[in-house]
Amino acid sequence: MLKWVNLRYPSVPLLVKLDDDVYINWDLIFGFLRNKDLPNLIAGLPFSSAYPVADPTSKFYTPPIVWETGTLYPSYACGVFYILGKRVREELYKGALSTRLFHMEDIFLTGIVRNRFLPDVGVQEIKEYVSTLHMVDHPRSILYSGWGPCQFYENVAVAHSLSVKRLKCFLKMGYFCENHFVYAVKIFCPE
Repeated sequence: MLKWVNLRYPSVPLLVKLDDDVYINWDLIFGFLRNKDLPNLIAGLPFSSAYPVADPTSKFYTPPIVWETGTLYPSYACGVFYILGKRVREELYKGALSTRLFHMEDIFLTGIVRNRFLPDVGVQEIKEYVSTLHMVDHPRSILYSGWGPCQFYENVAVAHSLSVKRLKCFLKMGYFCENHFVYAVKIFCPE
């Protein structure tokens, strides 16, 4: 990813990495980016107290030979969605070439490599980040929040773990809310 962007599009000011089950409200993201030091930016959902998963059946499993069990990872940006500024992207790419590879790209690039080569650059939190829509009783869930669809649309920049049906609904939600068709959202996007 970094090699491709740095070689083919070296002048691009920002790189956005996201999973395929993520909805992005670009208006809120652009608002977040205003007045930021873009070349030196790492933004997303910071994780600062993450330990290796010791369960070998988990997709997040890290063998003790790779990372000592019980030892914290360096703080990093959750790999679901993050933004890298131009200088950060270039430095992470160069640093990654001389760093022992780690199997999870978010921890590797925005944690291990960043910690080694850009220790003065932290992960700036995008506060309007919801990563648990599928959990009804979670405080950051649309189903728990009591918000209507347009309140959700106006306040959530990143939503993760969405089905294709829900992603399509969110795209419609943006159009309908911006044009004040609140009832259409309720018809086309039932919970």
